[in-house]
Amino acid sequence: MTGYVLWLSLVIAAILAFMLPTAWIAYSDRATHTPNFLNFHPLMAVLYVPLAFGVIWPVLIAVASWAMGSPSRPRKWPRKTAIIMFAVSACCAAPFIILEHRNLVRRLEAARAESSRVVQFRQQQEMEKERALATLEANGITSLTEPLTGPQVDAVNSYLDAHSDSADELLSASRHYRTTVGILSHLSDKRYCPPEVLEIVFDDVVDLQKDPHLPDPGNLYEVLYNLAWNPNVPVPVLVRMLDDDAPNVRRAAAANPRLPKAARIAYLKRAPASGSFSEREAAAGDPDSPPDQLAKMLEDDNFRVREAASLNPNTPKAQKILYLQKSAASGRLWDRILAAQDPDCPPEQLKKLASDPATARYVASNPGCPTDLLQTLAQSEDPETCRRAVANLTKRQKTEH
Repeated sequence: MTGYVLWLSLVIAAILAFMLPTAWIAYSDRATHTPNFLNFHPLMAVLYVPLAFGVIWPVLIAVASWAMGSPSRPRKWPRKTAIIMFAVSACCAAPFIILEHRNLVRRLEAARAESSRVVQFRQQQEMEKERALATLEANGITSLTEPLTGPQVDAVNSYLDAHSDSADELLSASRHYRTTVGILSHLSDKRYCPPEVLEIVFDDVVDLQKDPHLPDPGNLYEVLYNLAWNPNVPVPVLVRMLDDDAPNVRRAAAANPRLPKAARIAYLKRAPASGSFSEREAAAGDPDSPPDQLAKMLEDDNFRVREAASLNPNTPKAQKILYLQKSAASGRLWDRILAAQDPDCPPEQLKKLASDPATARYVASNPGCPTDLLQTLAQSEDPETCRRAVANLTKRQKTEH
């Protein structure tokens, strides 16, 4: 047997030994819906691939020897090595093959059982919802008693959707179901909900927030968030929401255009002390924020808050210049970039920033950059800096003419 055939058999056996186990593992995991997270089954390929090679290669080499042999040319092939490798690999692989088969059968049966259980559960839930809906249609919206099950909550919400044009039904529901968060959330999200209903929902949420045994307070924040963006929410409710514990709720209430300006400004005065950087960022970018608070936010620990405050037109110019001078000399690259982009950055700082390759291109785009400095940057070796400087100069010349 030639060395060419031997090497070819080794290559083919290696390819098949890799493909077959990995394909089996992928198929069995997919068939049984095995999650990828913490799934160690693919690691078995490290063991299965050598065993598969030990079974496949002896078969290939035996077939090749038989096909190439003839009476006049004795068959010469590594018979002993192939037989020993096949015997050892087959004996070692047999238990794993049996275990894999049994495991697949067991997991498929479990998957079918789970699928059947889910179908039955959904059918039960749907039947319970239909019974609850029939009770509501027959006896009215107040015919169910809290605590409600999930299907009953869905039934109440479906009933409310079908009677959305009846303010009396919505009002009765808000007065009757005071602790079911799913119904409160549904009512708060309806744009046609009357203001009186929304106020009752808000009062219910406030009472529920005081309950230490509430399983999921996050759902209450969702109700409050819906209320804050509801166009029918009463103004007194919006004002009270500014004192809520959740920053997202306070931000949503402050963003509602129906909020009185006095209440909004009072909130913006408190926002810089918030522990939520997103709330501080929103306040820093708000055009109604008081100038003294904007000056404080220029010293905030979060760069996004500082950036928003520096871009706010109400920020005092003197404090902003000091901030830009400090940022231009900062060891943090993002602070220097913000200074390099700001039209109010003093020329002295822009010259220093232009000498830094990391910030030169941002200086070149700055509309407040001195013309002589732009001309220097237009000769830069950095193509991007040169391109930006030339574009800035061209735009400036067009504006002047």
